Amino acid sequence: MAGRFAHEPILVLTTLGRRSGSRRSTTVLYRVDGERLILVGSNTGSDRHPAWALNLVANPDAEVEIRGERLRMRARVAEDGERAALWEAMSDLYSGFDEYRERTDRELLIFVLTRR
Repeated sequence: MAGRFAHEPILVLTTLGRRSGSRRSTTVLYRVDGERLILVGSNTGSDRHPAWALNLVANPDAEVEIRGERLRMRARVAEDGERAALWEAMSDLYSGFDEYRERTDRELLIFVLTRR
């Protein structure tokens, strides 16, 4: 069911709830980077990380659905050396990320997802 929101690509991300252990699905803006998918845990600049991001930190195995195709993925938080380049790429994709970053003092997590 993933598609586009305001001309930006979105996917359906399914994580395992870190407290409940239940499957949780949400739509997330993404960018393709070679064979990887890049996501930003912006939560529109809230002072709290989105639940899906906390779920990925607790359990990096996830599933994504893109244009009807389901993929099993493993997530990791981008490291310092790659973070700046990935932030720039995501900001180029959706300028709202820069606004979100200005709204909060927390570091917005950037996730790199690879197939498992």
